[in-house]
Amino acid sequence: MNDLIVHKINIAHHRLIELTKLADQAKPFYDWIEKHAKRKLVI
Repeated sequence: MNDLIVHKINIAHHRLIELTKLADQAKPFYDWIEKHAKRKLVI
């Protein structure tokens, strides 16, 4: 795999690609947490 450097970080690294996939899977959970936290702050 060729290097793809952005801000001195090789974003083509295979582990980084796996981590971004995990982060995408966690987004619905964090969106849910954010929604409920905002509701609690309003009350």
